[in-house]
Amino acid sequence: MTTFILHGGYTSTPNENNRKYYSKIAELIPKKGKILLIYFAQDEEKWDSLLENDKENFKKFGNKINFECEVASKDPKELEKQIKNSDCIYIRGGEDYSSIELVRKVKNLKKLISGKIIVGSSMGAYIISSYFYNDTHNNIMKGLNLVPVKTLCHYKESDKEALNKLKRYGENLPLYALKDTEFVVISQ
Repeated sequence: MTTFILHGGYTSTPNENNRKYYSKIAELIPKKGKILLIYFAQDEEKWDSLLENDKENFKKFGNKINFECEVASKDPKELEKQIKNSDCIYIRGGEDYSSIELVRKVKNLKKLISGKIIVGSSMGAYIISSYFYNDTHNNIMKGLNLVPVKTLCHYKESDKEALNKLKRYGENLPLYALKDTEFVVISQ
């Protein structure tokens, strides 16, 4: 069974939602397992600090970090190997929509992630979804369809029109409107 965790954004905000989020991820990763951290939606200069931030968040909110952390390579062949050898793939958010294309270059991606824990926060949730609402460009975009859902992150009451537009778009799929720090777990 593959487990997907979609998070609405702001993973570093210290609150009960994020404590539960990091606890859930840590609980699912096998002891001495490996988590692959994909930071493609952020500037590469920030990756080291993001790694330290995520490790700290797991310690602070997740209550344990008894697994190995590795930062993903932008090289598709190396990334394919990293995914194959990981128990959890964590795609962190950011602003770079081209990050979808970097992950899309991995061959047999759906087969590679089968049986793993796949986590996406904000842009990461968009990447693994079928469709998402891009509030920057006010349109609907395609994700990688790793989990057949429609996603709207950073949801606020003022986003009802965007939510309805996303709901009507394409095929009828489950729709998740996730407020900041909210998350959902989907097992398939």
